[in-house]
Amino acid sequence: MHLKITKVQRSLILFNLDNNKSSVTSGKRSKVAKSPDTGNIMALKKTNSNSTKRNTGTNEDNVNPNDTPNPIRDQTPSQMTIQKSPSPEMKLEEQKKDLPEDPYSFDKLSKYMTEYEQKEVKKFNKIYFFNKLERRLNGGAFEPTGKHNHGYDNDQGDYLYVKHDHINYRFEIMRQLGKGSFGVVLKCQDHKKKVAVAVKIIRNKKKLQKQGMVEVNILEHLRNNDDDDKKNIVRTKEYFYFRNHL
Repeated sequence: MHLKITKVQRSLILFNLDNNKSSVTSGKRSKVAKSPDTGNIMALKKTNSNSTKRNTGTNEDNVNPNDTPNPIRDQTPSQMTIQKSPSPEMKLEEQKKDLPEDPYSFDKLSKYMTEYEQKEVKKFNKIYFFNKLERRLNGGAFEPTGKHNHGYDNDQGDYLYVKHDHINYRFEIMRQLGKGSFGVVLKCQDHKKKVAVAVKIIRNKKKLQKQGMVEVNILEHLRNNDDDDKKNIVRTKEYFYFRNHL
Protein backbone atom coordinates (compact mmCIF):
# COMPACT_ATOMS: atom_id res chain seq x y z
CA MET A 1 0.00 0.00 0.00
CA HIS A 2 1.46 3.34 -0.95
CA LEU A 3 1.02 6.44 1.32
CA LYS A 4 0.88 9.69 -0.47
CA ILE A 5 1.59 12.92 1.50
CA THR A 6 -0.30 15.77 0.12
CA LYS A 7 0.78 19.42 0.44
CA VAL A 8 -1.72 19.90 3.20
CA GLN A 9 -0.24 17.00 5.21
CA ARG A 10 3.31 18.32 4.67
CA SER A 11 2.32 21.68 6.05
CA LEU A 12 0.72 20.02 9.06
CA ILE A 13 3.92 18.12 9.79
CA LEU A 14 5.97 21.27 9.63
CA PHE A 15 3.48 23.02 11.92
CA ASN A 16 3.81 20.25 14.48
CA LEU A 17 7.60 20.43 14.40
CA ASP A 18 7.45 24.19 14.87
CA ASN A 19 5.18 23.92 17.92
CA ASN A 20 7.18 21.15 19.61
CA LYS A 21 10.57 22.83 19.80
CA SER A 22 11.49 21.18 23.08
CA SER A 23 11.09 17.66 21.61
CA VAL A 24 13.04 18.23 18.38
CA THR A 25 16.61 17.00 18.40
CA SER A 26 19.48 19.03 17.03
CA GLY A 27 19.79 16.72 14.06
CA LYS A 28 16.16 17.20 13.11
CA ARG A 29 16.51 20.95 13.50
CA SER A 30 19.39 20.94 11.02
CA LYS A 31 17.39 18.79 8.65
CA VAL A 32 14.23 20.83 8.96
CA ALA A 33 16.20 24.06 8.69
CA LYS A 34 16.83 23.21 5.05
CA SER A 35 13.18 23.81 4.36
CA PRO A 36 12.38 27.41 3.37
CA ASP A 37 9.24 27.28 5.57
CA THR A 38 11.08 26.91 8.95
CA GLY A 39 12.06 30.47 9.80
CA ASN A 40 11.02 30.06 13.44
CA ILE A 41 13.26 27.04 13.89
CA MET A 42 16.20 28.98 12.43
CA ALA A 43 15.57 31.68 15.05
CA LEU A 44 15.52 29.01 17.76
CA LYS A 45 18.89 27.75 16.59
CA LYS A 46 20.31 31.28 16.78
CA THR A 47 19.00 31.70 20.31
CA ASN A 48 20.51 28.38 21.27
CA SER A 49 23.94 29.59 20.11
CA ASN A 50 23.64 32.64 22.42
CA SER A 51 22.93 30.37 25.38
CA THR A 52 26.05 28.40 24.47
CA LYS A 53 28.10 31.60 24.70
CA ARG A 54 26.59 32.35 28.11
CA ASN A 55 27.61 28.92 29.36
CA THR A 56 31.19 29.37 28.12
CA GLY A 57 31.62 32.69 30.01
CA THR A 58 31.79 35.02 26.98
CA ASN A 59 28.66 37.02 27.96
CA GLU A 60 29.01 40.65 29.12
CA ASP A 61 27.38 39.75 32.45
CA ASN A 62 30.46 37.74 33.41
CA VAL A 63 32.93 40.62 32.79
CA ASN A 64 34.93 41.64 35.89
CA PRO A 65 33.86 45.19 36.89
CA ASN A 66 37.46 46.00 37.87
CA ASP A 67 38.40 45.66 34.20
CA THR A 68 36.10 48.57 33.29
CA PRO A 69 37.86 51.99 33.20
CA ASN A 70 36.89 54.23 36.15
CA PRO A 71 38.41 57.74 36.20
CA ILE A 72 37.80 58.21 39.95
CA ARG A 73 39.06 54.77 41.00
CA ASP A 74 42.07 54.90 38.69
CA GLN A 75 43.42 58.23 40.05
CA THR A 76 46.98 58.29 41.33
CA PRO A 77 47.67 59.70 44.83
CA SER A 78 49.07 62.90 43.29
CA GLN A 79 45.84 63.43 41.35
CA MET A 80 43.58 62.99 44.37
CA THR A 81 42.38 66.14 46.21
CA ILE A 82 41.43 65.99 49.90
CA GLN A 83 38.52 68.17 50.99
CA LYS A 84 39.52 69.72 54.33
CA SER A 85 36.89 71.03 56.73
CA PRO A 86 37.30 74.74 57.60
CA SER A 87 39.21 75.46 60.79
CA PRO A 88 37.57 77.34 63.71
CA GLU A 89 39.69 80.40 62.83
CA MET A 90 38.35 80.39 59.26
CA LYS A 91 34.77 80.03 60.52
CA LEU A 92 35.29 82.98 62.87
CA GLU A 93 36.62 85.15 60.04
CA GLU A 94 33.60 84.26 57.91
CA GLN A 95 31.27 85.19 60.76
CA LYS A 96 33.03 88.51 61.22
CA LYS A 97 32.35 89.41 57.61
CA ASP A 98 28.62 89.15 58.29
CA LEU A 99 28.74 91.41 61.35
CA PRO A 100 27.78 95.09 61.03
CA GLU A 101 30.64 97.57 60.93
CA ASP A 102 31.70 98.79 64.39
CA PRO A 103 31.50 102.62 64.56
CA TYR A 104 33.94 102.60 67.48
CA SER A 105 36.67 100.50 65.89
CA PHE A 106 40.23 101.58 66.65
CA ASP A 107 40.99 102.20 62.97
CA LYS A 108 38.21 104.80 62.78
CA LEU A 109 39.07 106.54 66.06
CA SER A 110 42.85 106.50 66.23
CA LYS A 111 43.29 109.82 64.38
CA TYR A 112 41.07 111.53 66.98
CA MET A 113 42.97 110.06 69.94
CA THR A 114 45.88 111.48 71.82
CA GLU A 115 49.12 109.52 71.91
CA TYR A 116 48.32 108.46 75.46
CA GLU A 117 44.84 107.23 74.50
CA GLN A 118 46.18 105.17 71.61
CA LYS A 119 48.19 103.16 74.13
CA GLU A 120 45.52 103.22 76.82
CA VAL A 121 42.68 101.90 74.63
CA LYS A 122 44.53 98.65 73.98
CA LYS A 123 43.68 97.56 77.53
CA PHE A 124 39.95 97.59 76.73
CA ASN A 125 38.14 94.75 75.01
CA LYS A 126 35.41 96.99 73.59
CA ILE A 127 34.78 100.70 73.10
CA TYR A 128 31.21 101.63 74.02
CA PHE A 129 31.58 105.38 73.60
CA PHE A 130 34.08 107.87 72.23
CA ASN A 131 33.39 111.56 71.56
CA LYS A 132 34.46 111.43 67.93
CA LEU A 133 32.07 114.18 66.80
CA GLU A 134 33.23 116.70 69.41
CA ARG A 135 36.86 116.11 68.54
CA ARG A 136 36.27 116.27 64.81
CA LEU A 137 34.51 119.64 65.19
CA ASN A 138 37.44 120.90 67.29
CA GLY A 139 40.04 119.84 64.72
CA GLY A 140 40.95 116.38 65.97
CA ALA A 141 42.64 115.08 69.10
CA PHE A 142 43.21 117.59 71.90
CA GLU A 143 45.92 117.37 74.49
CA PRO A 144 44.93 117.66 78.18
CA THR A 145 45.93 120.92 79.86
CA GLY A 146 46.79 119.64 83.35
CA LYS A 147 50.25 119.51 84.84
CA HIS A 148 49.99 116.06 86.41
CA ASN A 149 48.93 112.52 85.54
CA HIS A 150 49.64 112.87 81.80
CA GLY A 151 47.80 116.19 81.80
CA TYR A 152 44.50 114.88 83.24
CA ASP A 153 44.92 116.26 86.84
CA ASN A 154 45.50 119.64 88.41
CA ASP A 155 47.75 120.35 91.38
CA GLN A 156 45.14 119.13 93.89
CA GLY A 157 44.66 115.81 92.09
CA ASP A 158 41.23 116.72 90.71
CA TYR A 159 40.32 115.06 87.41
CA LEU A 160 40.01 117.67 84.65
CA TYR A 161 36.94 116.37 82.85
CA VAL A 162 35.51 117.74 79.60
CA LYS A 163 31.80 117.75 78.78
CA HIS A 164 30.82 114.95 76.34
CA ASP A 165 34.21 113.32 76.82
CA HIS A 166 34.33 109.66 77.82
CA ILE A 167 35.13 107.89 81.06
CA ASN A 168 36.44 104.35 80.71
CA TYR A 169 35.42 104.41 77.01
CA ARG A 170 31.88 103.75 78.15
CA PHE A 171 30.37 106.72 80.07
CA GLU A 172 29.61 110.05 78.37
CA ILE A 173 29.97 113.06 80.66
CA MET A 174 26.79 115.16 80.60
CA ARG A 175 27.15 117.63 83.49
CA GLN A 176 28.36 118.07 87.08
CA LEU A 177 26.02 117.05 89.90
CA GLY A 178 28.15 118.02 92.89
CA LYS A 179 31.64 118.53 94.26
CA GLY A 180 33.26 117.89 97.63
CA SER A 181 36.56 117.43 99.40
CA PHE A 182 36.88 113.85 98.09
CA GLY A 183 36.18 114.62 94.46
CA VAL A 184 33.38 115.36 91.99
CA VAL A 185 30.11 113.66 91.00
CA LEU A 186 29.09 113.73 87.33
CA LYS A 187 25.90 112.79 85.56
CA CYS A 188 26.84 110.39 82.75
CA GLN A 189 25.17 108.28 80.11
CA ASP A 190 26.13 104.61 80.30
CA HIS A 191 26.38 103.58 76.64
CA LYS A 192 26.75 99.92 77.54
CA LYS A 193 23.53 99.56 79.54
CA LYS A 194 21.75 102.55 77.97
CA VAL A 195 20.91 104.25 81.28
CA ALA A 196 21.78 107.52 83.06
CA VAL A 197 24.08 107.14 86.08
CA ALA A 198 26.01 109.23 88.60
CA VAL A 199 29.80 108.71 88.55
CA LYS A 200 31.84 109.85 91.55
CA ILE A 201 35.51 110.52 90.75
CA ILE A 202 37.82 110.47 93.78
CA ARG A 203 40.81 112.83 93.75
CA ASN A 204 44.13 111.26 92.79
CA LYS A 205 45.55 111.18 96.32
CA LYS A 206 46.55 107.97 98.10
CA LYS A 207 44.84 108.84 101.41
CA LEU A 208 41.64 109.88 99.66
CA GLN A 209 41.54 106.77 97.49
CA LYS A 210 42.03 104.58 100.56
CA GLN A 211 39.13 106.36 102.23
CA GLY A 212 37.16 106.03 98.99
CA MET A 213 37.44 102.23 99.18
CA VAL A 214 36.04 102.33 102.73
CA GLU A 215 33.04 104.23 101.34
CA VAL A 216 32.63 101.63 98.57
CA ASN A 217 32.59 98.77 101.10
CA ILE A 218 29.98 100.53 103.24
CA LEU A 219 27.69 101.23 100.26
CA GLU A 220 28.01 97.63 99.05
CA HIS A 221 27.10 96.33 102.52
CA LEU A 222 23.99 98.54 102.63
CA ARG A 223 22.96 97.49 99.13
CA ASN A 224 23.39 93.77 99.84
CA ASN A 225 21.11 94.08 102.88
CA ASP A 226 18.35 95.85 100.99
CA ASP A 227 17.26 93.31 98.41
CA ASP A 228 13.79 94.83 98.06
CA ASP A 229 15.16 98.38 97.59
CA LYS A 230 12.98 99.81 100.38
CA LYS A 231 15.61 101.57 102.54
CA ASN A 232 15.98 104.66 100.34
CA ILE A 233 19.76 104.47 100.10
CA VAL A 234 22.14 105.26 97.27
CA ARG A 235 22.65 101.96 95.49
CA THR A 236 26.09 101.43 93.99
CA LYS A 237 26.33 99.61 90.66
CA GLU A 238 30.06 99.02 90.34
CA TYR A 239 33.42 100.66 90.82
CA PHE A 240 36.59 100.81 88.71
CA TYR A 241 39.86 102.67 88.26
CA PHE A 242 40.41 105.01 85.32
CA ARG A 243 43.53 107.10 84.78
CA ASN A 244 44.61 106.59 88.41
CA HIS A 245 41.24 107.70 89.75
CA LEU A 246 38.74 105.60 91.71
